[in-house]
Parts: sequence; structure tokens; C-alpha cells
Amino acid sequence: MLIIYPTETCYGLGCEAANKEDIKKIYELKGRDSSKPLIVLVNSIEMWKKIAKVSKEALALAVKYWPAPLTIVQPKKNIIPDILARKEVGVRWSPHPAPSKVINELKSAIVSTSANLSGGKNPYKVIDVPKIIRESAGKIIDEGELPKNPPSTVIRISNGRIEVLRQGSIKL
Repeated sequence: MLIIYPTETCYGLGCEAANKEDIKKIYELKGRDSSKPLIVLVNSIEMWKKIAKVSKEALALAVKYWPAPLTIVQPKKNIIPDILARKEVGVRWSPHPAPSKVINELKSAIVSTSANLSGGKNPYKVIDVPKIIRESAGKIIDEGELPKNPPSTVIRISNGRIEVLRQGSIKL
């Protein structure tokens, strides 16, 4: 089932992280290049460790910042399907309560991407989510207009070094 939900950055579109069919549908609906990986949202460090090979440096940053708009890229574990991420997976623990509620309901980490067409503007109201995406969602959590916050900072940690892939609200 596809779900539209609010996050700290914009309305997101997601599904269970291991559901290959729903992940494929997200790529199709968004018109997103399948070589561009999607991120995964978790609501605990323990959940993160089940889906990624977490380095001590990554763990230290997560403990310091999460829940926060900080996406950390680490090598993935086999539970994450290749359609979602080939070798590495970006993971974030959102400070917004809605993704955690969805994760708890599904008892699963969730895929997350902005609920827009690829390259389109981030939606801050459900009505701004393209109709084709809204109509394909099995559940929509509408919290009205969201504040326009910067995107999450995305980092990769490899061999103890931090590489900033996208600068967002958290400065490292």
C-alpha cells in the first residue's frame, strides 16, 4: 500500500521498505529514473541496524542528531531490495511524528520520497500532490499546510570520512 504522509521537509510518498511491487509503483508514478535510489525512514537506531551495515562514525552522528533531517548513507543489508538501493541505502529518522506512526502501524521501515513527480516542486499541502499519486495512495495523512523547511542533509560515511551529498538544514 502506498501512503502519503507529512514529514519535516514536505509531504512524502512511501511504502514498506521490502515491498518490491510498491517500490516499483512509486518509481512509475513519479516518473523517476530507477537508477536513483530512494531513502528509507526508520524510528529507531535498532531498526536502522537491521537494514544497513552501520559504521561507528555513522552511529555516533545518528546518536547526536536523530531524529532530524539528516539522511545517512551506509552499505545496505540484503533485506533491502535492489530496486530500492543497489549497494548503499540512505536512512533517516524523521522528527515528524507521522512517519513514526506509519512505521509502527506497518511494523516496518518505510521507503520515502517527496510526493511529487520527478523534478517537480515539493508538496507542502496534500492538494499539491499530483492527482495520479493521490489516487494511487491507499492512505493519506493530511495535516494541512506544512512549513517550508529546507531538505534533509544527505551524507555518506566511508572509511571514517564524511561526504556531504546534499547540504540541507543540518550543517556538518
